[in-house]
Amino acid sequence: MELSTKKLHQKTLTLCQEQVKRHRFGSLAFLSFVGTRPWFGSQNSDYDYRGIYTSFEEKSYHAAIGNIYVEDTSKDVILMSLERFMRDVITGQMQTLLFINSPVVYSTKEFSQLRIFVNQHPAKQIYRDYIFFNSAKHERKSYLYWFLEYGNILAILQGKKVIPNLKKLNETFLKLPVVDSLLQEENSSEKHDHTITFHDQRKYQSALKRLLIQMKSAYTKTLLPQRLDIKKLNRLAIIKKINPNFWSP
Repeated sequence: MELSTKKLHQKTLTLCQEQVKRHRFGSLAFLSFVGTRPWFGSQNSDYDYRGIYTSFEEKSYHAAIGNIYVEDTSKDVILMSLERFMRDVITGQMQTLLFINSPVVYSTKEFSQLRIFVNQHPAKQIYRDYIFFNSAKHERKSYLYWFLEYGNILAILQGKKVIPNLKKLNETFLKLPVVDSLLQEENSSEKHDHTITFHDQRKYQSALKRLLIQMKSAYTKTLLPQRLDIKKLNRLAIIKKINPNFWSP
């Protein structure tokens, strides 16, 4: 990791800890950097940060911090409460798994235990509500995200680990030539230029539809439980830091 990148991570971590304390959110439990560079292996794409704080006080909204400058590099940060994070975990949000498995900047021991638990106890509800919509407005970046999400959902349903990097996911699991082509086009394009041709759009849509068929088949065959085991979840130390009102009907 380059020195400037380490410096950026440390400055962001310090700022997040200061903001959490200043606004009386509680304390920072986790921070990772997310975006197209760590997820897709693209060298011309940027990344931002997402973090989680713990607090007994009910503050379950997102807190955004923008314009963090280190050596003329601007970054955005989004913080969320542990309650908000757990809501997404319990309802089976794929983005949550990508978030916590992205490169870690900071984690408390208690959150690391939660992270391990969430990864080791997936549920088949991760498949729910994933429907692919045709649209002429989609850009290359949209397809990068779809292949990343759908590919990891398929991996989970087949008993494999989450890989929050599309390049690695395709090399080790999906093995789709169309994804290689998509990544090559993203890497060779000018920064922030995600436009695609109609021909490429049809090609990507066709591959995604086939992937959706595989997902549906894996969903019917998987032996995973329908939902996360809340009783086992409640044994973790970090759960004591969740606002008791969170569990109310």
